[in-house]
Amino acid sequence: MTYPALNTPNVQAHYDEHTKLIMLTYLDNLPPNGPNLFYEWLYDLADAIEIGNVHGGIIDIRPLTNFPAMTLGSSVKGAKVLNQRIDLSQLPVAYVVKNLYQREVAQMFVKMAPQANRRAIIDSLEKGLKFIEDWHKANPHEK
Repeated sequence: MTYPALNTPNVQAHYDEHTKLIMLTYLDNLPPNGPNLFYEWLYDLADAIEIGNVHGGIIDIRPLTNFPAMTLGSSVKGAKVLNQRIDLSQLPVAYVVKNLYQREVAQMFVKMAPQANRRAIIDSLEKGLKFIEDWHKANPHEK
């Protein structure tokens, strides 16, 4: 079953059935509701597939040049609700960044999330994929 992608001017996400990865890209000028669009899409995805079969997630924020405080606030609230509604404890996540500003934004997400060890901030998609593979090798009992 192919699950529909999320395609908005500021947020793009899709689930790759072959790799079992959730791929998310935040584009420039992310509005306050941008992260919540992704969370709503993820809720629907979790209803459609067995979330435990998802291998990991890659969040690419390299196109992002501005992350307004309002967006951060709504994102923090949305992430807390997400972690209460869906067990993501077995889902490693890699944040792909290209500069210090993006690294600081990603660091805020890593710090606020439970199980920070399942999250990494890296500088390429390839390193993100390697992190996810390495996480599963180090946590074989988890899956």
